[in-house]
Amino acid sequence: MELELQTPPAEFVDVDKLSVDDQNPNRMSARQFKALKKSIQRWGFIVPIITNKDFLVADGEHHLRAAKDILYIMEFLGHRDIRNTMRYIQLEKALFNSGNDQFHVKVARNVEEACALVEVGFDYVTGSYNDGGKIFRKRK
Repeated sequence: MELELQTPPAEFVDVDKLSVDDQNPNRMSARQFKALKKSIQRWGFIVPIITNKDFLVADGEHHLRAAKDILYIMEFLGHRDIRNTMRYIQLEKALFNSGNDQFHVKVARNVEEACALVEVGFDYVTGSYNDGGKIFRKRK
C-alpha cells in the first residue's frame, strides 16, 4: 500500500500571526544569523516558513527572525514594498560600509581654501580652532 502525501497550498500570512516554539533546540550563532540575513538580502526569501494550522513555526524560525528585522526597517522607513527597503539597505552599505577608514586630511585657513577642498571632494569635519583652521577629510 502506497501512502499519498498531501501538501497544503502555500499562503501569505501576517508575520505577527506566527509564533515560535521556545523549546526548539536549533540554535544559530550571531555570525550564522548575520550570514543568513545577508543571504536573504541578496536572494530574497526563497525558502518558505513552515507552520502548523495554528501558525506555530515548525521550520524556518531563523528566517522568521531575519524577516522581522528587515520588516522593522521597512516599517521604520515607511516603505510599502520590501524591494525598496532591500535597495536602501544595499545603498547604505555601499555608501557607508566601505571598510576603508583611512582619510586624506587637510586644513583650510580661509574661505577660498575651504571652497577648493570641497570642490575636489573633501568633507567638512570640525569648527574653528585657536589658529583659525578648519579640518576637512576625504577617503583615500
